[in-house]
Amino acid sequence: MRWEKSARIAIAVVGLGTAVAVYSLTKKRPVIVNTPLAVASDPTATLQSEAGQQMRTEGSRITGKISYERLRQYEDGRTVYDKARFELGNGSVLSADVVEMKSTQDQSERGIDAALSGTARMEMADGTKLEGEKATYSGATGLATIPGAAVFTRGGMTGTGNGGTWERDSGTIRLLADACVTLT
Repeated sequence: MRWEKSARIAIAVVGLGTAVAVYSLTKKRPVIVNTPLAVASDPTATLQSEAGQQMRTEGSRITGKISYERLRQYEDGRTVYDKARFELGNGSVLSADVVEMKSTQDQSERGIDAALSGTARMEMADGTKLEGEKATYSGATGLATIPGAAVFTRGGMTGTGNGGTWERDSGTIRLLADACVTLT
């Protein structure tokens, strides 16, 4: 009767193994929910992107960086950045709520021609700032122009005026009309 006892033990082990397998294979599994694809926020755009960065170069040298929360490109060559920040090669920063650029072949800093709107800000490496509601910037000339109310700060000096310019290469800020400067 030795083989009968061994057979009973083998049948019991197979039965228990089957019960464990059935239990583990039938327990509740988490439901996997597929996230829906992003819906285009602007159907006329040919390309859309969420937050990202782009590098500007001259040859193998990086001359600037563009950071943004959202980007849209259009068939006519326009690129629109939301909450954009352009870090130029000389340490200056251009930023605005919305920046619209025309496409150029020149991918260097000099190829940037932009219209800035919302809070447009030009900031130099030394902390000098010029702000306005709208501005235009030409990378070829290095000139930023604010057509309306302009506010600047430089060290202990602040000022306001009607219209202002900022020159990238010299760091010069000009208030064009109705200038009021305060020294602290």
